[in-house]
Amino acid sequence: MSLAAKLATKVKNVAEEGGLSFRGSYSGRCMYGKACVGVVAEDLSSFLSFFAFLVRCLDDDNDIEKIANVRQDSMGRQTIYYWPSIESEEDEESAEK
Repeated sequence: MSLAAKLATKVKNVAEEGGLSFRGSYSGRCMYGKACVGVVAEDLSSFLSFFAFLVRCLDDDNDIEKIANVRQDSMGRQTIYYWPSIESEEDEESAEK
């Protein structure tokens, strides 16, 4: 399992534990079809709680740098927070072929 895949798994596990919806293949604005991981939150407070817990779960400074580069898109009543630097598993698999 690659480092990006391990980080994506940590994001997924923490999101699910915190009751947030995990997106394993999200393509945000200006990503030109490239996909990454993200989480959907009802409000900023729930995202910040998730983010604080995620930081505590990480043990590598490079991982912390990657999650610091978070973007957001509005989804009506919800917001998706996503990390372009953490590729989705689908993109990673196609790059290996």
